[in-house]
Amino acid sequence: MLDSIAALEWKQGHQSEALAAWQLAVTRLAAEMDARHVPETFWGDFAQVLADAAAHGQYAAINQQVDAMLRIYLARNGTYRAEPLLEAGYKAHGNKMEWLLEIATAAGNPSGLLISVEQSKWIFDGQRSQLLARIVELERRKSEANPSEINYYLESEESSFVSALLDEKKLPEARAELARIPEQKRKSNQWLGAELRLAEAEGHLPQLIEQWKKRSDVAPASNDIQNSTFLLTESSRRIVMRFIYERALDARELTAPNFLGLAAIDLDEGNTSAAMALLKRLTLISASPYADADSAASLLEMRGRNAEALQFLQPLAEAFPWNATYKVRLSVAILATKSPTPQALEALAFVAADPKAKYSERLAAAKALKGHAAPSTATRSTELDLLMRAGCPSESDANKPFFVDARMAAAACAPDNKTRERLLRAAIAAAPMNAELRLDYVSAAFVAGLDASALVATEPMLENGGTFYGQRYAQGYDSFHSEGYVGQQKIPALSTLNLESASRLTWFAVRAYQKRHEPDEALQLVQRSVGSETDSARRHALEEERKRLETDVALTLENESRAPKIHAELDQDRVVRPRLLPGMPFTSRKAATNEGDAE
Repeated sequence: MLDSIAALEWKQGHQSEALAAWQLAVTRLAAEMDARHVPETFWGDFAQVLADAAAHGQYAAINQQVDAMLRIYLARNGTYRAEPLLEAGYKAHGNKMEWLLEIATAAGNPSGLLISVEQSKWIFDGQRSQLLARIVELERRKSEANPSEINYYLESEESSFVSALLDEKKLPEARAELARIPEQKRKSNQWLGAELRLAEAEGHLPQLIEQWKKRSDVAPASNDIQNSTFLLTESSRRIVMRFIYERALDARELTAPNFLGLAAIDLDEGNTSAAMALLKRLTLISASPYADADSAASLLEMRGRNAEALQFLQPLAEAFPWNATYKVRLSVAILATKSPTPQALEALAFVAADPKAKYSERLAAAKALKGHAAPSTATRSTELDLLMRAGCPSESDANKPFFVDARMAAAACAPDNKTRERLLRAAIAAAPMNAELRLDYVSAAFVAGLDASALVATEPMLENGGTFYGQRYAQGYDSFHSEGYVGQQKIPALSTLNLESASRLTWFAVRAYQKRHEPDEALQLVQRSVGSETDSARRHALEEERKRLETDVALTLENESRAPKIHAELDQDRVVRPRLLPGMPFTSRKAATNEGDAE
C-alpha cells in the first residue's frame, strides 16, 4: 500500500512525500522481517518497492536501508528464499555484479549463496564468469584451510568457470584457468570439452591433434574425446573424429563403424579415392562381407556417389537375386550415373508389378520409373501407376483412400500452400506414424497460416522435451549417422533435419504459441532449442527471444498475483494492484518454492 501511495505522490509531483513513503515502506518491511512469522507477502512487496523506487530514479534514497536489511536477512537465513531479494537488489542497482558479490559477504556461507543464484536467468550473460570467479576463489580458500577434506563443489565450479569464460570469448583467462588444472585431470571427460573448445577458438586444434598423434599412448581416451566434441563446429568435429577413427584402425580395431566413420569424413572433405580404399578394405577383411558391403553402398548412396556405390550394389544384387531391395537400389544407381539401360528399367518394372514384393519395394521402384515408364506399363496398382507417370499428379487423382505417397507427390508440386496442406492433411490421416510426412505437413500448415493444426501435428514430435533440432550428437560421426542410416536402421526423422529447417520450424512454432497466448510453451521450446543451435546469428536471435518471452511470462504471473479473486467475500488474500501493461517496469513476484518461515 505504501509503495502505491509513493508512486501516486510522485505522479502528482509530491517528491518529498513520495520519498518518505518509500522509506517508510522499507521500515515496515524490516519490521516484517523481524517478526516471528514473516508474512508471505514480504518477498513480493520487497521486490516491488525496490523496482518502483528504481523506476522513478529514487533508489539512492533507500539504498542504505535496503542493504542493511539484506545483510541482516542473509546473516540470519543464508540461502533460504534469498534469490528474489537478491534479484530485486541486483536490478535496482542497475544489474551490477559488484553489488551482488559485496552483499553476499553478509551470509555465513557466501559461496553457497552465490552458487544458489549461479544459474538464475536474471544474471546478465556477460557477468556469469565474474560470479563464478568469486565462487571459485571462495571454494579454493576453503580447500586451502581444510586440505584434508574433499571439496566436491570446487572442481565443478572450476569447470563451470572455464566454460563461462569460453562462452564470453575471454580466451586468455580461460587458458590461465585451465593451466591451473593438472595435465592428467584435463584429459578427463569433465575438462576435455573445454580443452577442445579453447584450442578451436585459438586456432590450435590441428596442432593439439598432431600432439596426440605423436603421443597416442598419452592422449585422452577415445570415448572421452568423442563425448567432448558436441560444442565444436562441424569442421572441427571432423578433425577430432578423424583422429579417433585412425587411432582405432592403427590399433587393429577393424570394425565397420571405424571404417565407415572415417570414410564418411573423407567423402565430406572431397577425398573420394581415400574413402573408396577404406570401404573396399572393410569388405575384404570383414567377417560379414555382404552386410558391410550394404553399409558401404548406403553411405555412398547418401552422399550421391552412385557410380562408386555400383561397385558394392552389383555383387549384392547378384548374390541375392531374390532381394527386390537390391534390384531397386542397383537400378536407381545405374539410372543416376548413365543413360537409362533396358536392364535397369526392366528390373524396376518387374519389382513395381511384383505382387510378392513388399509394397515399400514396389513403391521405390515406381518412383524410380517416373518419367521412364512407357505409357502402357502397368503395375496393377492405381497409386503406383500414378507415381510412374511423368508430370505432377492432380489433386483429384491423388485424393483416393490410402493414397499416402501419391498425395505427397501431388503436394510437392501443388499450386498453392492451402492445396498442399489439404493434400498432406489427408495423407497424414492415413499414415499418422510416417515421420517424414508429419514434418512435411507441419511445414505446409505453418506456411499456410493454419497454426492450430500445425501445432497439433507438432506435439507428438516434441514429446519428452524435444525440439525440431532432434538428436544432433549421435554416436559416431554425425554427418553420416544423422542422415538416416545406422546400418539399415532409420533414426528419428527430427534428427534428419538440417539446421536451417529446424530453425525455421522452431520459429513457426514459437510464433504460433504466442498467437494462442501460450508464452510458457513458446519459452520452453526456445530454451530447449538454444543449446542445439550452432549458428551464432540464429543462436543470438533465440537468446533474445528467450529474454523477451521470460519477461512476458513474468509479466503474466505478476498480473495474476495483482488481480483480485472473484468470490462472495470482499476480503482478498493479497494486495490488489493495477494491471501492468507491456513495457512497464516491474520485478516479478516468485511463488514460494520452499516451506517454512524465515527467522
